[in-house]
Amino acid sequence: MRLLVVKERWHDRGGGELATRLILRLLKDSFDVVVLAGEREEEEPGIKYVYHPALSRGHKHGLWLLTSLADLSTYIRAADVVYIPRYAYPVIPLAKKLGKRVVVHLHGYAPASYTSVVYAPYELERGRVARRDVAAECRKGPLQCLAAGLTWWTPRLVRRWLALADAVICVSKRHASIVAAEAPELRGKIHVVYNPPPPETVAKNPAETPTFIYAGGGEAIKGFHIAAKTAKTLGESGVRAAMYFTGRYGNREAQLIAAIRARYPNLHVELLGYIPRRELIALHSRAWARLVPSIWEETFSYAVVEAALWETLPIASAVGAIPEILEGAPAMKYVTPPQEIPRKALEAAQAQYDTLGNLAAKTKEAVRRKLEEQEIKKSLVEILTGGT
Repeated sequence: MRLLVVKERWHDRGGGELATRLILRLLKDSFDVVVLAGEREEEEPGIKYVYHPALSRGHKHGLWLLTSLADLSTYIRAADVVYIPRYAYPVIPLAKKLGKRVVVHLHGYAPASYTSVVYAPYELERGRVARRDVAAECRKGPLQCLAAGLTWWTPRLVRRWLALADAVICVSKRHASIVAAEAPELRGKIHVVYNPPPPETVAKNPAETPTFIYAGGGEAIKGFHIAAKTAKTLGESGVRAAMYFTGRYGNREAQLIAAIRARYPNLHVELLGYIPRRELIALHSRAWARLVPSIWEETFSYAVVEAALWETLPIASAVGAIPEILEGAPAMKYVTPPQEIPRKALEAAQAQYDTLGNLAAKTKEAVRRKLEEQEIKKSLVEILTGGT
């Protein structure tokens, strides 16, 4: 069976892109996979990549305009199933017109939110998602504010496109419940499939000093302000500890981290910025815990999954899919409301590594059982083929 993957240029290099790469590796043994891509990618055995300029725009509005105008019918006719792992929704009506099965994989909340973000807890945010979207964009600058003010209604358009698809995949039960609540017309099409686990392993060689990683960058939704407060809490306690900040940061965030470093001599603080994945893995070999202080309804959270599978204790917000992924694992002791993360981190810093390492090892086994690769593959193949 021939699978056409319509994949635009992914500008954020986040969990959705990682999931898509891992999913295609699972599917290449069951399908003839052709990826119509918005960037020139290296060929991978079993997967053919075809560059198309209409998919080269990272921002969804430009992408929607270009894919609406482009003639992609030749590629679609050659396929049996069309798989859309992100935002290329204008392809859906054309594919359905040509009689093809269409499956959309959601990694965010595009049917509910202009920014694809829903703040936690959803139960309190319901009914004001659009206002929160516009407010968040306006904090970025006047152009973003204008764009949000003019196009806040686009989730309605997304819902109309998705209603034409044969199936919509959500990456957790929590994700699916929020999408279904915001877009009830999709209820009968929604399937839940967890993302595949990352393939890398880590040989643990923990540092003598309690060592923490925060990898969310300066994004508010990732809880940078909570990570910074955690560093201050550790510094004020007098405990000897180390904390590494990775990801992308603006000048304001960098200055705050520098001020924390200068103020607390007991705390070793480093701003590493964006680092290659192999360096993040190396950092995990020494780390005691990873902070995931998100304030949005995380659809899956590779940050938590990576920490768990790399035997680094996740200290994480009880938002989105995080409690679902860690349910039954010892690390649930460190899943807490976001504002409690500094206290939990201090508790971990005052513990012995053997205690935390034992929790992390047992958590690894629990999460590995939950993210069984062959079960994930089986579910994806059944959804893509319609069970045939």
